[in-house]
Amino acid sequence: MAVQLTTRANGRHERMHRTLKEDTTKPPAASLRAQQSRFDNFRYVFNNERPHEGLNNQVPASLYHPSSVRLPRKLPEFIYPKGILLRRVNNSGDISWHKTRIFISEVFRFEELGFESVTPGFYRVFFRDMEIGELNAEELRFRAARRVV
Repeated sequence: MAVQLTTRANGRHERMHRTLKEDTTKPPAASLRAQQSRFDNFRYVFNNERPHEGLNNQVPASLYHPSSVRLPRKLPEFIYPKGILLRRVNNSGDISWHKTRIFISEVFRFEELGFESVTPGFYRVFFRDMEIGELNAEELRFRAARRVV
């Protein structure tokens, strides 16, 4: 039963994308600004005017409530423990490691990561107090954690 629901939900999602493509790109607009205007209009109609069967024929905007949780604009400063090597991730998601670039993730752009030596040439990689993966410095390869808890 769950698979059937997933397939049906996926079909609806694919249908939404087909409608988006038909309404906004066939034919494409003459400029980026005009194309963006088409996307903005589609989003407005989709959320504010078009009833959705899955929402009892209500429009999504009628059910939306903004979260009361306020996130900080900037994370508070974090100080890594002594003995941890630090590297800042650049705009491309890379760190510099002995004059070589190693891709970590664009998610951490401009953030400082900590590298804890486990054995020579092998490091556990942390974002603040969360382990995000491991670095094999000999192979110059980062491997993300399978599951971040």
